[in-house]
Amino acid sequence: MSQTLPATDLPWPTASVRTEQTHERCDTPTLAEQQRWLLERVLLGPQANTRLVEERIQGSAALSAAQRLAIYQEGYRLRLLECLQAEFPALHVCLGESLFRLFAIGYLEQQPSRHYSLYQLGEGFADFLSRTRPAGSGLPADTAAQLLLPEQLARLERAQARALRAMGTEQREADTGRPDHWLSWPVLELPDTSQLVDVNFDLLDYLQQTDRYLLAQQQGEQQDKPPLPAVTSQSLLVYRHQYRVNVVRLEPWQATMVRQLQQGQPCDWSRFAAALGLAESELLSRLHLWLARAAAQSMVVVLPS
Repeated sequence: MSQTLPATDLPWPTASVRTEQTHERCDTPTLAEQQRWLLERVLLGPQANTRLVEERIQGSAALSAAQRLAIYQEGYRLRLLECLQAEFPALHVCLGESLFRLFAIGYLEQQPSRHYSLYQLGEGFADFLSRTRPAGSGLPADTAAQLLLPEQLARLERAQARALRAMGTEQREADTGRPDHWLSWPVLELPDTSQLVDVNFDLLDYLQQTDRYLLAQQQGEQQDKPPLPAVTSQSLLVYRHQYRVNVVRLEPWQATMVRQLQQGQPCDWSRFAAALGLAESELLSRLHLWLARAAAQSMVVVLPS
């Protein structure tokens, strides 16, 4: 499957907070001081100190000063929620609007936006879901297993966002291995656009179903939400080829090799073959057959030996 994620690089300000003393040291603040004060109130949202609101914001019979400020605070938070929903569409479908919003607001309260680029906004979302996941003790095994679904789905969708943005191999000439090198072990590298994600669910099929569901919604067609994914272990490689992000399921031996590359470790092919219980000639044959496609699709890079 492939996905092109919407760009979210909007120049939002950081959430660093200056002290109140700067803004209150004189009775008549300058325009710049009032603008900084308003910015901080908007960024902090409901947690903001509401001192001076009545002095610096003019209320009316229809809306008080605090209510007027709340409009800007809520608008900013809604924009951040929209950005998270755009980056994690499958997770949004899986959880539903209310539950996704609950998790997203909790995440934003713990980790407010602190970067000018909204690309960074969702960086810690999967880790947040992992930290706040219930322990699952006392629950049936299948129910406890389902508790892992949100964080693993978020991790997979974040990997897609990274692949879309990272420096890719589009400007490099693909080397799939020359015929005279097929009897030797290749030297491989994992590009920044490739990332292995191990999951406990059939998320590849779920992503495909979710893509079809969201497309039907955009076209005004009625379609049932996809059912929750089945529990099954998968090693999914997120990669980019010709500026399109794709996801493919790897065989266990392929995943083991990519995992080593992802950790920055060179492959010790002899030890690798022994660990898999394969003769070196069998592994070499499998490897080169797979590399013909993997290198051509920019999953891995074959380096000159």
